[in-house]
Amino acid sequence: MIKKTRHSFIKVKLNIILFVFSLFIFHAHSLTHAVSEDKSINTRSDISDSVLSLKQFNQHQPDFTDEEIEYIAKSKKIRAVYDPNWFPFEYTDTSLGVFSGASASIFELISIYSGLEFEFIPVEDANLRFRMVNEGYADVICGVLWGGSEYPGLTLTKPYCECPLVLIGNYNTVIDEDTTLLLSQNRSPMKSYINSKYPNLNIDTSHTISECIEIIKTQNNAVLVANSYTANAILLNIENKALKAVSITNDSYPISIGLPYNANPVLLSILNKSVSQISESDKNHLMLDANALIAQNISVFSILKMYFIPILISLITLILSFIAMCVHNKRKGFKNLMHLAFTDPLTGGDSLAKFKSDAEELFSKNGTSGYSIVSLDIDRFKYINDIYGYTEGDNVLRNIHSILNSHITEGELCARVSSDWFVLLLRSSRRKVLTKRIETIFDEVSRYKRSDESPYNIVLKCGIYIASSKDSDINIMLDKAFMTRGSVKPGHKSALAFYSDSLKNRMFNEKAIENQMQKAVENNEFIIYLQPKYDLKTYNISGAEALVRWRRTNKDIMNPEEFIPIFERNGFIILLDLYVFESVCKQIRKWIDRGSAPIKISSNISRVNLTQPDFIEKYKAIIEKYNVPPEYLELELTESAILENYEALEVIVDKIKKMGVSISIDDFGSGYSSLSIIATIPIDTLKIDRNFILKNYDTANGRIVIKKIVELAKELKLTVVTEGVETMEQEDFLRSIGCDIAQGFMFSAPVPINDFNRFLSEYDPQILKSQRIKGGSFSV
Repeated sequence: MIKKTRHSFIKVKLNIILFVFSLFIFHAHSLTHAVSEDKSINTRSDISDSVLSLKQFNQHQPDFTDEEIEYIAKSKKIRAVYDPNWFPFEYTDTSLGVFSGASASIFELISIYSGLEFEFIPVEDANLRFRMVNEGYADVICGVLWGGSEYPGLTLTKPYCECPLVLIGNYNTVIDEDTTLLLSQNRSPMKSYINSKYPNLNIDTSHTISECIEIIKTQNNAVLVANSYTANAILLNIENKALKAVSITNDSYPISIGLPYNANPVLLSILNKSVSQISESDKNHLMLDANALIAQNISVFSILKMYFIPILISLITLILSFIAMCVHNKRKGFKNLMHLAFTDPLTGGDSLAKFKSDAEELFSKNGTSGYSIVSLDIDRFKYINDIYGYTEGDNVLRNIHSILNSHITEGELCARVSSDWFVLLLRSSRRKVLTKRIETIFDEVSRYKRSDESPYNIVLKCGIYIASSKDSDINIMLDKAFMTRGSVKPGHKSALAFYSDSLKNRMFNEKAIENQMQKAVENNEFIIYLQPKYDLKTYNISGAEALVRWRRTNKDIMNPEEFIPIFERNGFIILLDLYVFESVCKQIRKWIDRGSAPIKISSNISRVNLTQPDFIEKYKAIIEKYNVPPEYLELELTESAILENYEALEVIVDKIKKMGVSISIDDFGSGYSSLSIIATIPIDTLKIDRNFILKNYDTANGRIVIKKIVELAKELKLTVVTEGVETMEQEDFLRSIGCDIAQGFMFSAPVPINDFNRFLSEYDPQILKSQRIKGGSFSV
């Protein structure tokens, strides 16, 4: 009876609290509405309310294909990274801890129209957002400015918003030649575009948005460049009443959703159809809502000033009641909150937040010396999900977490950071001990079997940072371990690497190269070289391969081995491949225009291009621009790139063939050699890799393998080219087994186009033939 009475008392008390709270909310809403009406601003309580009220929006689902419907039905949550500080366009609502703003509303509409579900991840650093997407730790970037020029290689959806630009200064600011344009750090990729609009003005990208605001308050010769939505937020803030819009430009940036360069085209199509479903009026409606939120935030000050006493009484009543309820539920609520914050929902183990908290506690007791941070992830985990499904992918992650957890001892930690990304804190600083422990984990993970008991190969990449007594920040230690893991090259076996200063310097050098690459194109620093190909029967020059070198402003020449791998990782290789191909077309056009007989030139196509939906169209446009006969063009695809994109290659090859361009497999035998490629893919030329010749030429069995490959290619009516020919003995052997064409230093190194043209005009195959008979060689 006592329990029942107490329960009734608590119930009545809760009802009173809810009643008071409702009165307060109603009163506050009425006051906000009154203030907003007084300012002639139509405010709304929340953007999501507008989105969920579908009467205001187009309710028709896009016309999805059967393949797209199946993808939606099977898909898990799409991981979307966003900028948590880009108010009011996209930001984290600190009171609720959720993704908010106009971009959030757009995504909610996309979710309603498509049926896709999204998981939103706040990431402040723009470079990290790009890396997370292209390395598989996230699926999309919510908002990508400037049509994707921030990060070459991203696949972009249709724009879902336009961001006009505004220049903000103080009331004494006048724009002249001494004015400095401030661009916040996260918008620094826009610098080159802004510089093109204001070529005579200095541009500073070294400050945060808050620092920029403080600078323009006190300096008359500084203005902030911001989009109109951010500008509204700044100018409507009472603390910034001394600022004004100095100029409203005619320039605007389209905003798109960014996907990785190898994004699934089905997902891209679904997003594009959903974006197209949102009308311009709907988009404008959502943007107005975003600006209305600014007015709501500001109007709170007016409410406090005009109705201070009644609001204070309501607040005190509400707070006292709320405290009573919180005390009653404190333990249960706190426990639930800690569980959510510190538990990984997939594995049931520790989250990254728990890992950091526990690590800092251990460091405070024991110091950092003697500990090591280990970062691990699964190489090409995306393919496990794609081939075997997300359920099996989740099972893999749980299994690996279980293995990792079983290998840590007391005083050590294990957590899943996100997706297939794990981290360990080990109580050891000796490299041999750490290597042995990690290799034991590698062995156990490699023995993982799927439910049908068939072998399941899992390759881990691991980066290890050994802490010292000078270390104090767990975040910096984690970053060093993450960076080290990123240096491990993918392969067939799990591998590890230890952090070193040389690695750090190498990463800095790579970053410096990335910072210079766009300007290098603008300054024509990429130089095209041609290496001739020789007919082994006639010694005629049958063609040439186009290669690229980077002649930097200090006049030194960088070899492609130094920058090509970096460009393939960040997607810039797409633009460089196009640059080389266009240079080739220009040269062939020059030969035709001056009456010279053109020769066929081959251009390398990176694997990154094969994932671009408009790859073929861009190359076709260049061919038409220079009106080049396609029989003088050849595209070289590497063997490894073909195997990685085997399913999509059939369509790509068919399109290339329809253009009349030849196709060659480059580097055949370099790694994942598969004879089925030349049997199933309708190629024209097989290029045998230099290392394959060097590896097999010196043994009888090796020469038999080379001979049989050439014979098979000839039976399939393929032209056979061998690259890297360096000796007369190699040349004689290749001619004897029927190889058609040779390319290598035995004949000529790659040379600049001008030198190649001069050599081509003077070349006489009979001279080379006679010199070869005498045992000599000949080169450009």
